[in-house]
Amino acid sequence: MIELIRDLYYVGFSQREIAERLNRSQNGISLLMRRHGINTRPSDSGRNNGQDHPNWKGNDIGYGRAHVRLVLERGAPSKCEVCGTTKSKRFEWANMTKNYTNVNDYKRMCATCHKRHDGTDKNIVAHNLTRSKSK
Repeated sequence: MIELIRDLYYVGFSQREIAERLNRSQNGISLLMRRHGINTRPSDSGRNNGQDHPNWKGNDIGYGRAHVRLVLERGAPSKCEVCGTTKSKRFEWANMTKNYTNVNDYKRMCATCHKRHDGTDKNIVAHNLTRSKSK
């Protein structure tokens, strides 16, 4: 069986494809290959990113996945484009026009400026005012 695994792997089958063919798990095939000194190829990770990835959904993605795509394409923010600070504990991507799938529709902001942009700080202040009046 080891020779079969070696032959299939060297002609281009992936560990997953070999596992399916032999009715085994991919982890089991990987373990057998390591134990028997079968050198592995570099993984495909990184070569099939973005539109080349077989699970690419285009713009049919949710809010969370849009932010993951944004960080992958533009990196993690470390400076606020509004106030210019680099000393904030937290930086975030703030969407400008609710077009979440457009990675160019975001600005880097510190958490404070992002809350101001979204109006969240006004909601918190309004909530605190109504609570204090009702006491």
